[in-house]
Amino acid sequence: MQANFYLDVIIQPTGDNTDLQLEHIRNQIFTILHGCFRQMPMQFALALASSKTDHVIGLQQQRDKPSSQRRFAVYDVLRVFAEQEQVLQQLLTTLQAHWKVRDYCQLGLVSKVPLHTAWKSYRRFRIPTLKTERNLSHDKAPLRDRRLEQAKAMPFLRVQSQSTGQQFTVIVDIQQAEDAGTGMPDGYGLARASQPFALPHF
Repeated sequence: MQANFYLDVIIQPTGDNTDLQLEHIRNQIFTILHGCFRQMPMQFALALASSKTDHVIGLQQQRDKPSSQRRFAVYDVLRVFAEQEQVLQQLLTTLQAHWKVRDYCQLGLVSKVPLHTAWKSYRRFRIPTLKTERNLSHDKAPLRDRRLEQAKAMPFLRVQSQSTGQQFTVIVDIQQAEDAGTGMPDGYGLARASQPFALPHF
């Protein structure tokens, strides 16, 4: 995935309980983005960012804390990357036509990725189902339990299926990376174990 251009979708909650509103609105906007990503497969990659740098907390520090003491960065920016500028312009036009985006987001301009020295990988973090867990080794703590504990330190997005209407959770594992890698994004704009890649961090 060559991330040459990007578009910032900034969530703007209003009124009281802004943290709860942010999470709720972000999930709805992500569902809209997911629909766009599915129509143009492997064209877009997603990063979670914050417009408030004082709220960003080291993810590794969070993993080292007990779950009761963890808190998260305020991820109020859904940053979408693409290789080609015109692809992001098409996405921008689609988003501008959606009332939820108009009412609850500020859309940036499609911009060229600036010079940067850091890379981050945004990978979907999977938790085994109970059915799968039965077939795994019992010599140590069940993988499902271990991953559920790990997931407490990770941001997540809730998506509503456009075909069934059911909601499900997409957990995002954010890791430092050495370079961009060669993988391609999935339908959520995220990396996979079989398709690893990283995005510019700036």
